[in-house]
Amino acid sequence: MSDLPQSAVARTAKLAALPLGYAGRTALGLGKRALGRPAELIADEVRTRTAEQLFKVLGELKGGAMKIGQLLSVLESALPPAVIGPYRGSWPPRST
Repeated sequence: MSDLPQSAVARTAKLAALPLGYAGRTALGLGKRALGRPAELIADEVRTRTAEQLFKVLGELKGGAMKIGQLLSVLESALPPAVIGPYRGSWPPRST
């Protein structure tokens, strides 16, 4: 059996998790900022984790979501390197 979500509700829930995950990471970043961490470091972390979630979710879906991923891969040339970097698998290597 495939790991792809079979029902429309399951696929919609996975897509809905994208902005919710971003909102949660942003709120957590605000807390880290209040504790004195540099804003740029937090922004890089949020971008990297958002890219990882986006890869994971779009990779598990099919149909329209897959087409969105394909569209994003074409539009990357229009974005500055600092923005698109996390969405390429090699920038910057994530520290563990």
